[in-house]
Amino acid sequence: MALAIILVLLIICFLFFKRQVGIPFIAMIAGLSVYNGFGASFAEFIQKLIPVLDLALVQNILYLIFVAIIPLVLYFRVGHSNLFSVLRIIGSIIFAMMLTVLVSGIVATYLSFDTLTGQIVGWINGLNNILMVVGVIFAYVEIFVSR
Repeated sequence: MALAIILVLLIICFLFFKRQVGIPFIAMIAGLSVYNGFGASFAEFIQKLIPVLDLALVQNILYLIFVAIIPLVLYFRVGHSNLFSVLRIIGSIIFAMMLTVLVSGIVATYLSFDTLTGQIVGWINGLNNILMVVGVIFAYVEIFVSR
């Protein structure tokens, strides 16, 4: 239920504010790449500086910063979308679904999943690669179309 609520809230938020999702989507992919490349070693470095912190907690915080928080901050900093309403709605849904998929692992470690959430995660994870490709294409189109 937690992921369903997160997904619905993100979609409503993105539809309400009507901002561009292209740049935040590219930032989300860049954050994922940076975390995959350097996240573990950076988390170990932070954990050595502050030994009280658990390594898994530091990794989860870094993951959320790179993959979710920075793209969300960018979302609220970019201008309004110039796309037609149908394309803007599709872009908002794709961005919300991808963000939900990427944070679902961390949400699962701290909250238990019910059957509805498990079905949603399974369905979206099955579409993960397709969502990524369509999202990147959509992000590039939106970046080129925006002023």
